[in-house]
Amino acid sequence: MMLPKMLEDLLKQEENVEDLRAKFLEADVDQSGTLTIDELYSVLLKMGVDNINHDELRALMAEMDAD
Repeated sequence: MMLPKMLEDLLKQEENVEDLRAKFLEADVDQSGTLTIDELYSVLLKMGVDNINHDELRALMAEMDAD
C-alpha cells in the first residue's frame, strides 16, 4: 500500500540530488571538484546574497571548513 508513495519520494530525492549536482557543476567553473572562494562568492551573488564580501566569506570558510 505504501510502495507507490515510497517510490514517488525516492524519485523526488533522486531528482533533488541531480539538481544539486548540476548546480554544483555549474558553479565549479574551473572543474576542480571543489568550490573556491570566488566560485562560492559568485553563487551567493547569483542567489541575491549581497551582504557579504570576499574577506567575510574567506573568514567564514576558514572557520567552517578545516579541509
